[in-house]
Amino acid sequence: MSSFTKVCKKCNLEKDTDDYFIKDKKTGRRSTYCKQCTTLINNIYKENNKEKIREYKKKWSQDNKEKLNKYSKQWAKDNKGKRRKANKKWYGSNKEKISQLRIENIERYRRYNLERKKKNRRVLPLFFYIEFLERKLRGAIQHKRKSSIWNIIGTESYDSFIGIFPETLLQQSTIDHIFPLSRCRTRWEVLSLHNIKNMQILSRSENASKGNKIIPKALEIYRELLGYDYQE
Repeated sequence: MSSFTKVCKKCNLEKDTDDYFIKDKKTGRRSTYCKQCTTLINNIYKENNKEKIREYKKKWSQDNKEKLNKYSKQWAKDNKGKRRKANKKWYGSNKEKISQLRIENIERYRRYNLERKKKNRRVLPLFFYIEFLERKLRGAIQHKRKSSIWNIIGTESYDSFIGIFPETLLQQSTIDHIFPLSRCRTRWEVLSLHNIKNMQILSRSENASKGNKIIPKALEIYRELLGYDYQE
């Protein structure tokens, strides 16, 4: 406790200087209002200016994204234990909320997928056909059954297929078309390119990052399977 006191200009009470916030660290100058009055003033201002404060914080975050990201990463790195403990405590006290959010996210994702498929069916006339072939291949792989899909892709059976793509790889990864079927313009192109020569195994992240890009190898495969060059 300090031996000096001063009078608060808000409540007019004489209080120890430690009961005042430091206003200037270099000079050690203290605020004219005590901590209790300052907190009360700040709370009243926040209550009356919620929208203004929200807009200010939003603008500041947008103007200082790089600075904020750098600080957040550094804080997370320096406070791993603290962060883990806080997360564990939050998850423990919000189990019902988390369950509800998961249900809502599943429903939102389902609606998004339905809308995306509807849109693709309108934009891409071949979408139905591509989806049908891919679904048929997935089913034949999953149930290890006889199917006409093996003749379509250029293998005789499931055993011939896993001779090229081992079963252990299929369980952990996805089958990707090197030349994307979404770039096809006719059923004949889709059918011709839904071929074992145009397939490769990729992880989910690799498949997502590849998207429908056309690489030089894809153009060579297109020429080999269809007999002519691809034209944009």
